[in-house]
Amino acid sequence: RIAYALDCAFQFYYQANLDFLESCPVELVPFSPLKDDRLPENISGLYLGGGFPEIYAEQIEQNRPMRQAMKEAVERGLPTYAECGGLIYLSQSVKTLEGNTYQMAGIIPGEIEMTPKLVNFGYCENEMLGDCFLGRKGDKFRGHEFHYSRWNAENHSPIHRVKKKRRDDIRVEGYIQGNLLASYVHCHFLSYPKRALCLIKTAQSFVKTATASEAQLT
Repeated sequence: RIAYALDCAFQFYYQANLDFLESCPVELVPFSPLKDDRLPENISGLYLGGGFPEIYAEQIEQNRPMRQAMKEAVERGLPTYAECGGLIYLSQSVKTLEGNTYQMAGIIPGEIEMTPKLVNFGYCENEMLGDCFLGRKGDKFRGHEFHYSRWNAENHSPIHRVKKKRRDDIRVEGYIQGNLLASYVHCHFLSYPKRALCLIKTAQSFVKTATASEAQLT
């Protein structure tokens, strides 16, 4: 069972990605970071897709129980994959165009600052910079970016090398820490099925470890 964010603030997923997960098979469990006060029960992974959490930033800040539940789940090692809007949600805070700052989940270091113009847009070729729970160094995949924001963080651990159509348009981005990978890039699973399969494998291992720990306690 993998929970995925689905409400007014989180709407963007490649349908092919969801179909691929369900064919594996995975039971996808929708939840709302805006309205729910806890994560779904008995889940073994999280998938936070794109959307517009900055528009609902005040509502997200007010939903402190969900933000705390998310933080505790990620910190205890729940496999978590976040794209774009998901990265914004997991950050420390978001600063809107009006200059207001709202608290987010507080898991990823740094503040997200909204911008009046597109920062990055378009299809991109991506390469993994190191080994992690969702792939191996040198793996390549396709995806796209579309965001009006900057992530202001120091000393973070980038996980992707992103290359656009222009040869000189290359940069590193993303964040990796334990069983968490967050990125501005929307990955198409059919170009990189390993990412989805690794998420499932890590989720299965997480369940087994959690079950073994519970058995020892009883």
